[in-house]
Amino acid sequence: DGSGDLKYLHSMIHKLATMLLPTETRIEDDNNDSTNVNWWSLPGLVVGNRNYNFFSPRGVTRWGFQTVVRLLMNGDGLRISDSQCGYKLMTLSAAKVLYKNLHLTGWSHDVEVLYRARQLDIPIEEIKIDWEDKDGSKVVASGVAKVSLQMLWDVLRLRWNYSISQEWQVIQE
Repeated sequence: DGSGDLKYLHSMIHKLATMLLPTETRIEDDNNDSTNVNWWSLPGLVVGNRNYNFFSPRGVTRWGFQTVVRLLMNGDGLRISDSQCGYKLMTLSAAKVLYKNLHLTGWSHDVEVLYRARQLDIPIEEIKIDWEDKDGSKVVASGVAKVSLQMLWDVLRLRWNYSISQEWQVIQE
């Protein structure tokens, strides 16, 4: 769907480092990079936020899905605006706990990852990115209605199994 461009990687690394390191312990080099090696051991996550026009087809479906997520997650959502953006950068310690034994697969696994991060108080920041939809979207090829219904079902399952039946547990390592 997207450009596959890694032009935001440097910005995301910098955002992750500044989020995880207190100002007084941050050391900046000539390239404005945080060089303190210890911050990579802390859990943290940076998520891209695409620049969709609200009135575009993707903008409307994005708003609808994020609204459903906010409503089903007790009004505060996942602490970000664009759970489905593919631009995500996290530390290894965050990835180990967030991706261990995921229950949701497919398009909505991102929601479970972000839900777990919220439950574990893992710091999350967003970074605005320019996004260009490309021809050959996997969502369009799969059928927008079918994908949307599956994602809705997955979010309902997530809410039920983590919060109501408590069959699924967020386990911190």
